[in-house]
Amino acid sequence: MYMRMQDISLTKHFKLREFTESATAERHRIVNEPGPEAIENLRCLALAYKRDLRRGADVSRMHFHMLFEGNPGTGKTMVARIVARILFEIGIIPTSGFKEVTAKDLISSSVGESARLTARAIKRARGGVLFIDEAYSLITAPKNSRAIEHGKDSLAELVKAMDEYDDLVVIMAGYRDRMREMVSTNPGLQSRIAYRLEFDDYTPEQLLTMFGRIAEKAMLRVDDEAMARLSELFAFHSRLDDFGNGRFVAQVFQRANTNRARRIEHDGEGAEDELLAQDIPTTSDLLGEHIPDVTSTREALNRLIGMEDIKREILGLETAVAFRRDARKRGMRIPAQSLHMVFSGNPGTGKTTIARIVGKLLFAMDVLPSSKFVEVTARDLVSSFVGDSADKCAEVIADARGGVLFIDEAYSLITDPTGNGSSHAKEALAELVKAMEDYRDSLVVILAGYTDEMRTLLDTNPGMSSRIGYHFDFPDYSVDELVSMFESHLQSFGFEVGEAALDAARKICSYFRGVKDFGNGRFVSRLIQETIARHSVQYDHETFSLISADDVPSIAHMAQISATEVIAPGGVVDEKVRQRVAYHETGHALCALAISGQTDITEITVDKENQGGVLGHVLHSASGSLSLTVEELRRRITVHFGGMAAEQVVYGSYTAGNADDLEKATADAIRYVACYGMSDLGFVQYVRETDEYGVLDLPPHVQDKVNEVLTDAFAEACAVVEQHRETMDLMAAVLVETGILTGDHIHVMWDQRND
Repeated sequence: MYMRMQDISLTKHFKLREFTESATAERHRIVNEPGPEAIENLRCLALAYKRDLRRGADVSRMHFHMLFEGNPGTGKTMVARIVARILFEIGIIPTSGFKEVTAKDLISSSVGESARLTARAIKRARGGVLFIDEAYSLITAPKNSRAIEHGKDSLAELVKAMDEYDDLVVIMAGYRDRMREMVSTNPGLQSRIAYRLEFDDYTPEQLLTMFGRIAEKAMLRVDDEAMARLSELFAFHSRLDDFGNGRFVAQVFQRANTNRARRIEHDGEGAEDELLAQDIPTTSDLLGEHIPDVTSTREALNRLIGMEDIKREILGLETAVAFRRDARKRGMRIPAQSLHMVFSGNPGTGKTTIARIVGKLLFAMDVLPSSKFVEVTARDLVSSFVGDSADKCAEVIADARGGVLFIDEAYSLITDPTGNGSSHAKEALAELVKAMEDYRDSLVVILAGYTDEMRTLLDTNPGMSSRIGYHFDFPDYSVDELVSMFESHLQSFGFEVGEAALDAARKICSYFRGVKDFGNGRFVSRLIQETIARHSVQYDHETFSLISADDVPSIAHMAQISATEVIAPGGVVDEKVRQRVAYHETGHALCALAISGQTDITEITVDKENQGGVLGHVLHSASGSLSLTVEELRRRITVHFGGMAAEQVVYGSYTAGNADDLEKATADAIRYVACYGMSDLGFVQYVRETDEYGVLDLPPHVQDKVNEVLTDAFAEACAVVEQHRETMDLMAAVLVETGILTGDHIHVMWDQRND
């Protein structure tokens, strides 16, 4: 029974079996013997079609145009030549002519020229096969470029010729995903494609066979140790995105043969007709980069200052990965492991540095196929245009595949860092979550940001949370660690750091550590920059490389360039201003102690030396639980008003410097009323935690309730201050006198006055 056209699905996807009977394309069998299943199916269909035509059957015209989908070096060009020969011998085309071009050969920068170039190529190919490599480039020219329009002109000319000429077969080849995108966007082209042949990458075993065939043809033997090294080499490189398959095998053989010739010529070692292990190029040779080993990566980790808990956790990660690798070698079936990670902590705590080390470690352990490290922020993944964020994110993911994608400020993906609305960020987030699943064997995503914000990101996105395998919390550096960092960095630059300079640095780090948005390592880097700048204008030749205390900037100078003001100064800083600052800050501590019996304030400072700049700072310990009760949130709103209340009670008014406190209180009041449903308005949620909103965005009755909560909280704060006025007077007096009040001192004074 003959196969007729109506019996065949012309868009059927055939799986192309490997052509590994020989080492290179030149040695593959190009004869009319039955080949792989897809080629044999094509041959049978063509024969049936010709027989039906000869006997006068009424059959519809049949196309034999094809798509060859696969990575470079998988034999697409060679198979296309085989197809041309088969179709010629059956009589589908009058000659075995084979015209090979790339999409770039068909595109011109001149208007109208692309269609003419394409028509010329078609004319030369008629009677045989026109093979177009990288055909997807006809629609994937750079955006905002006229080239994409010229490519469309070429494609239109091709589609026209594919329909008009019976003596022409067009075979378009390229990467699988890009070829399918090209066809899906052009229904005319899609309807003219009869076959899609998929070319799989060669397996490491097949690549090894190919190498052996090349060596055999060159009359060379390959010893066992060399074969073992080749096996490891092919297993590693076959995982890379741009792996060249058969081309890579030829490249390795050429390098190995060159090394063999050099060995014989210079050293006279080994037989002339044998490839030894030392002749086989290494991955470092082929990639042109140093390949780190696990030991050196571990040493780099241990050299870092502080982060002892993080170091132990990273070593635990290494142990877990090594166990799974060894278990697989033993034939055990270990469940898939997610290596995507969250790095949470304040800026400057070493998250990026550790991420780079993790990438090198996973590369050295053969978990990732490259040491690629792509660092972006959430803003780099989000577009300003609707619908473009997914594409923008996909481009970044494509760049990072094979290595680590490090996303700083990742929590912005639930708000939108571009300010265009959360829908833009959600597009990027959805694309990222999909990639974390699709490419988990060749991509590790590390999300980094502030602890609370990262927790919110995961809480609001279960899909993201379920794909995270490791969480690492990065604590702030201690004062000793910050000073060690200051000293070691300066020493690495060739400086000698005097003890007095270290003492000065210690005072600065003690002063600023714990301030909101303190930069940790980044702050130390800024301190070092300022120190070197001061040293460069006041050194002498005897102390050229010696950092002294005079080189270290003052606290006031560092405050001006890097810290947040408590109350903005308005001219000369005098005793009255410092006193007001003291009352303001002790008011916060007083309210916290009176209402809840505790405070997270660890230190309060004021500008005792009249140096100008920032008047003072309040240092807080790490924030507590995010799951606040109704009473806890009401107390927090009241504590926000502690400074304003202290100024109101003592001076009869409060300053504009309280704006930050009012902003915090308002935000919590909105959460209380409109987000958490804690007020007497009921359980209606008017806004979500992740929404961007202000009071004016709320219905009028909700605005009134928020204002009522704020008014009650301020009144309560004023009452607390009035009740404990003597204690606050004592705290403020000590703070003005000494310039600093620690959390322990605050508790002692409170306990003495309120036993």
